[in-house]
Amino acid sequence: MPADTNPRDELILRALLEHVEAGQIFLYRNILQNSYVAFRVADRPAGVFLLHDDAVRNWIADFAWDGGLGLVQQRELDRIITVLAGRAMRSDHGQIGDAAAIQLIESEPVVAVALEFMQVKRTDKHETNVETLWIEWRDFANERGLLKLGRRRFPGGPNVLSRVLRRFAEPLRALGVSVSFRRSNGSHVVLERLSDDAAFQSSAQPSVPKPCQNKDLASVDDRAARVARLRERKSKGQP
Repeated sequence: MPADTNPRDELILRALLEHVEAGQIFLYRNILQNSYVAFRVADRPAGVFLLHDDAVRNWIADFAWDGGLGLVQQRELDRIITVLAGRAMRSDHGQIGDAAAIQLIESEPVVAVALEFMQVKRTDKHETNVETLWIEWRDFANERGLLKLGRRRFPGGPNVLSRVLRRFAEPLRALGVSVSFRRSNGSHVVLERLSDDAAFQSSAQPSVPKPCQNKDLASVDDRAARVARLRERKSKGQP
């Protein structure tokens, strides 16, 4: 089919993907697997948005109008956004400075507890059954004031904890803690601290454990320290 007879949404999509290939539009999924788009097209508004934000539709509509393609309809935008969301799945944003990582640490008790608990452990690997881990973490969270963060509460039982850990396994890995499950006389969970490099490798790649730290850090509010480090890295544009 000749290019000038293609449906308008396909013409718009092809023009957008040309900018993607040129590195002027960046599509990716963040640490929480939400699709984002970053606009860096010359002479057009720049910014980073959730892909399903109305601002993205407005940007595309304005882009199409200036390109002489008329007023885009909602159903056309829906089709374009769907393809862009699929393209975003090809790239994960592996920067620990991701604002979503900070939000996750500040709002999800299990994530905050996992990071602090592994920080104060004298070994880089902790393996136990889920029920024992739930008891350990419940007491640990109570001591640290982490049973509730915002509207989120620490899980009320081991089964819920298991589900939450599975849900946040990838974000936790990006933050430096590997979570895996093994079946041996019941459900066992294995927690490992990772090096900064290993934290951003694919789960299919081998990870390198951090050197063992013998210093007892139980008195340190590691959640606050981690959030501070994330913000510092983000402000400096560091990965």
